[in-house]
Amino acid sequence: MKSENQNLEEVVVETSKMPIRSTMEGITITPENNLANTGGTLLDALRNTPSISVSEDGAVSLRGSSGTNILINGRNSSLTQNLDQLPASAVEEIRVINNPNARYDAEAEAGVIDIVLKKGFELGTHGGVEATYGTRNRTNLGGRISHRGLKLNTYAGYNYRNWKQIGNRESTRFLFQENESLVQNTNNTDHDIGHNLNFGADYYFGNNTLSYEGVFQSSENWQVNTLYAEQLKNEDVFDYVRRNSENETDDGWDNALIFEHSFKDKGHLLRALASHSYRNQYKTQDIEIFNNSQSPDPENLTGRERAFTDEVRDISVFQFDYIRPWDDQKIEMGLKSTIRKFDNDYQYLRFDEVSQDFVVNPDVSNHF
Repeated sequence: MKSENQNLEEVVVETSKMPIRSTMEGITITPENNLANTGGTLLDALRNTPSISVSEDGAVSLRGSSGTNILINGRNSSLTQNLDQLPASAVEEIRVINNPNARYDAEAEAGVIDIVLKKGFELGTHGGVEATYGTRNRTNLGGRISHRGLKLNTYAGYNYRNWKQIGNRESTRFLFQENESLVQNTNNTDHDIGHNLNFGADYYFGNNTLSYEGVFQSSENWQVNTLYAEQLKNEDVFDYVRRNSENETDDGWDNALIFEHSFKDKGHLLRALASHSYRNQYKTQDIEIFNNSQSPDPENLTGRERAFTDEVRDISVFQFDYIRPWDDQKIEMGLKSTIRKFDNDYQYLRFDEVSQDFVVNPDVSNHF
């Protein structure tokens, strides 16, 4: 017998993840496969996710309930307090777990939203950049790179966001029994500059994996909200304007060390984790009040207020999980300890006409 060799033409099979996929636990969303998320933040991606609703102030609810536990890479993190600072381009997947098991905190009565950040998965060196530009000079720049060998995988990604927004809201309220009406019109401007950096490494030895994951966030936000109100009761008219100028800075770190051991049986896993996250938020508010007027001019100024908020959040998590398939079922057991430390110092001041200075109001101020 004589063998013959023949070179065939190359066949390339290309595919991509579906934007929304059903899983045993719920659904998984891939933000980058939805054009509506381009240049947006994590909150924008959540707004485009079925069964998730996001309010105007950024509160997230799942299937109509606010009892939702939001995780970063499967762990508790203080960075989830400001999801608007995390770009959608840095997110690999959003996993919505409708029926969480005992491995998750009891506070997740409505479900779990797990934010999985991008990291390298394929052998070799890979990278990518993206840039978006919009009205009002809104800019989003991002890049990521990863290198994976047989023993070591390293990755890093950076995103810069410069975002400006304007808005207007109108509302009219009637109290028929009191013969009273209230008409309110609010104009607001918002300018946000943010930096986001995520990085990490995985080391493979035998059936073990030792991983480090890190995230750093820094942002500054400026807002001006001007409320115009007209109250009419019987024939009496009362006009007023309230202008609130805010400046907020946020800095946060998230670090995690993870060890995993895979047994011979598929799905048989032992996992240990230690993580720590830190977030510091400092906000100042300057409030001007103009009574009996619809014009916020200096000559109509009747009151001034100030507020300072200094909030620090520390969260440490230590977790041990053991998972073993058993015929057509699965056994899970583990230990978890979460240590939270919150420090919120709120100072509220009013301008005193006698002393011509701002005076702290102890009835409103609070240090928690």
